[in-house]
This record gives sequence, structure tokens and C-alpha cells, in this order.
Amino acid sequence: MRWLLLFIALCVLVVALRRARDRAAGRGWVYPRGGAPTRGNVVGGLGFEQVFEPEYEHVYEELQAVAVEAEQDAVGEGEDR
Repeated sequence: MRWLLLFIALCVLVVALRRARDRAAGRGWVYPRGGAPTRGNVVGGLGFEQVFEPEYEHVYEELQAVAVEAEQDAVGEGEDR
């Protein structure tokens, strides 16, 4: 009987911790599952969507162009300078 109560208490604790983590991620206090977003996940590389949905290639090209433009603006290498 003790093992059953211990198992139930452990399950309740795990569920409570997961809900607390999800709530904190929803409020922006911590990163959601998978860790912090990296630049490679957003702009470069061959991502999941590029492999399985190639018709959205123009979206990825636009994201790359925007990222390059933002990087050039931060460094001060814009076209108008």
C-alpha cells in the first residue's frame, strides 16, 4: 500500500512541476521545451519546413534577406552609406 501512495504522490508532483514549467514558459520567464531559439533555427540551414514544404521557399529567402539587412544596419554597412 505504501508503494501505491508513493507512486501516486510522485505522479502528482511530476504533473504539478510540468504545469508550473508550462505556465512559466507562457509568461516568458523561461524558454519553452527545446531551449532558446538560435539564429540557425530561424534563418539558416535546411529546416524541417524546407524539407517537407518546399513551396514556402520564398518565405525563407525573405527571412534571410531581412536578417542580412538587420545585421548590416547593426554594423553600419547599409547600401546608403
